[in-house]
Amino acid sequence: MILNLGDVTARLIHLDSPHTRDAVLIYLPEDKALIGGDAHDVDYYDNHGKFNINRLKSFASFLQSLNFEYYLKGHDGAAVKKEVLLSALINGETLPGSLTMM
Repeated sequence: MILNLGDVTARLIHLDSPHTRDAVLIYLPEDKALIGGDAHDVDYYDNHGKFNINRLKSFASFLQSLNFEYYLKGHDGAAVKKEVLLSALINGETLPGSLTMM
């Protein structure tokens, strides 16, 4: 779904993320920003607080294809750069400053 907010376009993206099966991310292409909430985090629902490696790889691949510079988390601090997010996901780690543990 795409929302035209005047000077800003918000693309709502529904996908299967490492954290939950029904994540909705908000992509702001003009600002090169992705609001991911907690989609990047470990899976407390189906995988006992650990990453599901297949969903993690799929999410990282999706993120690599998207043109953004900053990822805004829903919890635990400020935005992180795309490179920091991808590095953490590829290594199966939580983001710096996250409260969750592996």
